[in-house]
Amino acid sequence: MVRQGLAERETILEDIARICGANVAERVRLHCGGQRIYIPSAKKLTSENRIVELLGMEHARKLADGVASSQIGIHVDIPLGKPEYHKREVLRRSLAGESANDIARALGLCRRTIFNIRQRLRDKGHLKCK
Repeated sequence: MVRQGLAERETILEDIARICGANVAERVRLHCGGQRIYIPSAKKLTSENRIVELLGMEHARKLADGVASSQIGIHVDIPLGKPEYHKREVLRRSLAGESANDIARALGLCRRTIFNIRQRLRDKGHLKCK
């Protein structure tokens, strides 16, 4: 199962922060940013799971209960950077007239990510359509 529909939902790091705390979300970002990780269902967590090794069993169980289905786990893509910083920078640079390519290069993100962030900003009324 791959998590989809992030444009209308919060990002996985925001999920992790809400469920386990900001420090745990930052640890996941630092160790797994730019990677796809697997979060098994709470029933299938073992000490060998990467997420358990990173967070400890207590936080891994909370996270699995919060984002994974009860029967199967979930694969999630962990962003490289902090989503709020990226949103602010994309908004600022877009309002200044920078292209998606230029913004992506400056922030170390892919162009598609810039388009996705811009669309979320438009949906919330922070950015006008061009």
